[in-house]
Amino acid sequence: MRNAKFVIILISLLFLVSSCGLVHLGEGKVNLVIDHSLPGFAADSVKITVNKISVHLAGHSDVDLGIDPVDIEFTSQGGVSLGSFSLDAGSYDSIKIEFGGGEVVIGGQSFQVELVSPSVRVPVSFKVENGGEVTLIIKIEGSSFIAAGGSFQFNPVVSVAVQH
Repeated sequence: MRNAKFVIILISLLFLVSSCGLVHLGEGKVNLVIDHSLPGFAADSVKITVNKISVHLAGHSDVDLGIDPVDIEFTSQGGVSLGSFSLDAGSYDSIKIEFGGGEVVIGGQSFQVELVSPSVRVPVSFKVENGGEVTLIIKIEGSSFIAAGGSFQFNPVVSVAVQH
């Protein structure tokens, strides 16, 4: 009976310590891919800068993945890998993408892109296992770009798919 109480107390303490984030459960990798396409968009080129990407560890806070700002050039169909990043093992519930400026070129004339929203948070549930790997495919829709009286606005329309 006495041993049973000890085991119950020990299990309770381990649960309490692990839920406070004091126990490191290992780490895994997350691969980031941005899928972007502008089918039928009549422009010579369209670029938008991604300044920062972070993921939210469920019940905790955002974790900055530490990407360097990168210019994404939209094409009729395309995708670009942003690399592989180490993350603590655990459950994540969203991804936040912060954008910088952008540019649209039509007929050789350059137009700056106004950001309607400089960031977007997309709910997405994924789990990083110790030693595991997960790929997040971030799709930025062409409908994100809006022509407005001689200028262009970027209102991010983003979805995220998870591949294990």
